[in-house]
Amino acid sequence: LQSGLKLTREPPKGLKANLKDFAHSLDPSVWDEHFPFEATKGPKGTTIARGDVPLDAFLEGGRNKNREWKRLVFSLAFFHGLLQERRKFGAVGWNIAYEWSAPDFSASLKTLRIAINDFEELPWTAIKYTVGVINYGGRVTDFLDQRCLKTICGQFFGESVMKGADLQMDKDGKYTAPSELSTIDDLLGCIERYPDQESPEVFGLHANADISFQSKEASLLTKTLISLAPRGGGSGGSSSQTPDQQVLDIADDLLKRLPAQIDVSEAHPTSFALDANGNMISLGTVLSQEIDQFNRLLRITSGTLKELKRAIKGEVVMSATMESMFNAFLFNLVPDNWKKAGYLCLKPLSSYFLDLIARINFINGWCVNGAPGSFWLSGLFFPQGFVTGVFQTHSRKHGIPIDCIKFRFHAQPHTDDPSSIGEKISSGVCCHGFFLEGAAWKEGQLRESSPGTLHVPLPPLHFEPALVTEPEAPGMYECPLYKTSTRAGILSTTGLSTNFVINLQLPTPQSVPASHWVDRGVAALCMLDH
Repeated sequence: LQSGLKLTREPPKGLKANLKDFAHSLDPSVWDEHFPFEATKGPKGTTIARGDVPLDAFLEGGRNKNREWKRLVFSLAFFHGLLQERRKFGAVGWNIAYEWSAPDFSASLKTLRIAINDFEELPWTAIKYTVGVINYGGRVTDFLDQRCLKTICGQFFGESVMKGADLQMDKDGKYTAPSELSTIDDLLGCIERYPDQESPEVFGLHANADISFQSKEASLLTKTLISLAPRGGGSGGSSSQTPDQQVLDIADDLLKRLPAQIDVSEAHPTSFALDANGNMISLGTVLSQEIDQFNRLLRITSGTLKELKRAIKGEVVMSATMESMFNAFLFNLVPDNWKKAGYLCLKPLSSYFLDLIARINFINGWCVNGAPGSFWLSGLFFPQGFVTGVFQTHSRKHGIPIDCIKFRFHAQPHTDDPSSIGEKISSGVCCHGFFLEGAAWKEGQLRESSPGTLHVPLPPLHFEPALVTEPEAPGMYECPLYKTSTRAGILSTTGLSTNFVINLQLPTPQSVPASHWVDRGVAALCMLDH
């Protein structure tokens, strides 16, 4: 072993490299697999044997199974490569980076072989379900990733694959394959003509997704550099501060700006009002839980800042937790002990603290002044609980089981004072503070993003309760709302990610199907990363 060599084969990077890897690793006997032609009836009841007869010699309704096989195999290879490479775009591509591998491809290949051999016509519904839901979808744990996977699968397995002289894999026509690919060498020659650098459009994404990819790579590089940076040392010059002094100044500044804990004794009479049965109103329970969580976070924040100052001065031992906090402050990062006690947030330390102050002010205002006209849903510790509280309020008021209620969403005009809109709402609540990623918002509808614009603010939304039996409005896209841009979270007991809040229904132009926005990875966010 000591005199041996260890070789590691890295997976290919890029769609073209992925397809070339497929062509080189494909067994020639699989690509050249021959399917015997069954007989078909001629115009006068005569039987025509379909051996190696050219495609244009068949009567209408005839099948060339060898041609179908090659097209299906190439579609599967392109589908497999696209799923793999879509991961590089981060959460816009997939919420979770799944590890699809060769066994998924092999199992799907067997499915295609059965479909050609055992059915007179290709069972597209069964193929899409087996490939997209079972073989590849078996690895997918996020239900919105499953929705995206089914949408992509439908583009590669359908009647359109068999139509046309050339097999076109994208809308721009940059990825096409000729009708006849006799050998693997023909296949490799076709792949060689593909662009070396694929554009996001081939994955169904907007061109702005490239910016997301580059930001993701830059962020990873920055984190690596921070992890390698020295953690101590003296001052860089007579006028510069030492790291100890820098962290002390930061801790002093944060302590001065840290808000006081929320005092429930000053609450407005309506904030924790009781209903006719003597129970606290649902939103009062939500507010009470939010106050408890934020007060706990304030206690931890204040206590750890004071302890850090004492540790720097040498009054107490610098524990591992305090050392981690010290290093985080040097690089404007939120300490891990604050993350554990706090809410999901990807902002740097300076922006995080401003966000925390704004959240405390909102919760304190709700407590002291009563329920606002429009709720800053993004400012809550647990927005999912607020959504449930609105459902409970409507359920108790009208005597309807809570599982029989859903939301209809109505966009309100943009305004500097959302609370003025909420005063006109008789049922449900008005919420604001959302951002749209992957699309733009114009004239009350989803539209294509402007170049270079990754996020746009959404207008306040009216969450109107309605019965689940009421038909859905046409032309709507089920837009997921997440707490942060990572979109991924821990799988909770409800079967949903802790990062997921609710699906918003946003209108889309009549000419644009909802599946287009699924391809685009469009989602709403409660906060941005900066």
